[in-house]
Amino acid sequence: MVNYLIIVLDSCRYDLFVEVLPETEFFRKLGKVTKSYSVCSVTGPSFVEIFGNGYFPQPVPDNFPFKPRGEVNFIQHRAEYKVLFTGMPMLWKGSVAVRSTVECFDDYRFQRTRSVCKEGVDYWNELSRAQYPLFFVLWTGETHWPYSLQGYDGTLYGSPDAYNRGRDVYKPEFFELLKRKQKEMIAYCDEQLSKLKFYLPTWVIVMADHGEAMGEDHKIGHGVYPHAVEFEVPFQCKLVRP
Repeated sequence: MVNYLIIVLDSCRYDLFVEVLPETEFFRKLGKVTKSYSVCSVTGPSFVEIFGNGYFPQPVPDNFPFKPRGEVNFIQHRAEYKVLFTGMPMLWKGSVAVRSTVECFDDYRFQRTRSVCKEGVDYWNELSRAQYPLFFVLWTGETHWPYSLQGYDGTLYGSPDAYNRGRDVYKPEFFELLKRKQKEMIAYCDEQLSKLKFYLPTWVIVMADHGEAMGEDHKIGHGVYPHAVEFEVPFQCKLVRP
């Protein structure tokens, strides 16, 4: 019996992930990082394509355990597994396609904050001794500004509050701050994911739903007027044995 654990680092850029990698514990043990390209530049549609249609970022790692290009009703084909999701309810609002995707999960646990990595790890560890195989999606929470380890930071230089006051945030020092904040979040996720417990062989898959613009061509964020960097994501895959 083999478990599957899919870890989604929301909005995580490939270049910043690779930059932090040598200083990590969990991510470094997973080995090679593939530079992949997400299907969408927004979380909701990305989740529909990945978990509804089986369209993962491309290219996939060489040892990827699923079909590399699409499988309609991907989640529903995991009938022999207990299919679980942990993340934020905001992912599932608005779109019928998104709601229909989450309804394919057997169960899901929504958290109150966007920095949900610790809660996801605790939930996995709670269930990992189960006598049934798990297909578990762990959404780590936002890794980008204006969210921080303490949640939404409205005082951060360049936050939406600053936009509303008309402050000029398009400065190199602000772009560097954005990158530093994401690297801090990657390090935090690594710290929490290092506490995962494995009692069965488990395919651990790490990826991002999309990337994040941080000053490239004066673009910030993702989804609106997308930049190429918003599609560049890290992708790791390894069969971890207890």
